[in-house]
Amino acid sequence: MTLEQGRFWINAQNSIFKVPHVVTGKYICQMIAKRKDGRPGKATAILKMDANVVNYIFYRFKGDKNVMESSVNDLIYSANCRGTGFSWERKPEEKFEWESKWENAVPSIKMQDTNDWIYDVAFWTPPYNNPNGQFKDPAILRPNS
Repeated sequence: MTLEQGRFWINAQNSIFKVPHVVTGKYICQMIAKRKDGRPGKATAILKMDANVVNYIFYRFKGDKNVMESSVNDLIYSANCRGTGFSWERKPEEKFEWESKWENAVPSIKMQDTNDWIYDVAFWTPPYNNPNGQFKDPAILRPNS
């Protein structure tokens, strides 16, 4: 399968945290594909996904012909994802907790080939603890009403 035949999307049906819970937010990922053999050219895809809505919007790469017509196995990829507009909340009795199972974590980038097979291309891996003690609970505490 060539790069121009592949369909890509962000899977965002789960969460980075078990607690707090996402209220709003969106993921934006940029993927760049280049030839493994070092030949010139590149192709880019910008993927977007609402963090709370499960809808699969398919995206395709755009770029130089020699990259677009290459087999997906002859390319190397880089992916950079960021979140925007996020807000979280949790109940006062709930404690901050990372999602600990990688298969549940988001965002992940998926690819569908010409035979409708689906592959994981890239995925976020949750840490086992609070890395370097730098991450703070992002939730807005809502009192019980």
